[in-house]
Amino acid sequence: VFYMSLWTNIYSTVQLCSFGRYWEASVLVTLAAVVVTVVVILIIDRRQRKINMNTDVRLAAVNEIFIKHGLMLGITDALDGPHNILQLWFVHFSSERCLQSLSAHIMDLQRTR
Repeated sequence: VFYMSLWTNIYSTVQLCSFGRYWEASVLVTLAAVVVTVVVILIIDRRQRKINMNTDVRLAAVNEIFIKHGLMLGITDALDGPHNILQLWFVHFSSERCLQSLSAHIMDLQRTR
């Protein structure tokens, strides 16, 4: 959609500036629209990565605090048609079984050495 809109705008501007109705004008407009579209997509992709990385770092920091109280915070990204919906989840989490299992496994490893 962005590409088509950009191509139409550039082409109509070129026609208004009396560049002519030659096929070369169409090729130039197409190349310009492709380049601008690729640049915009790369900028959006780069910014999206930064947003996701910040979210992960903040989520880890919050979970360090919440784990002391037996809670964990999670985020899911659900797709609802053309829209992404972020959902925030609080999960009650007990680490007792994990610690017992980990301790048993470590003791097992120490005995077999």
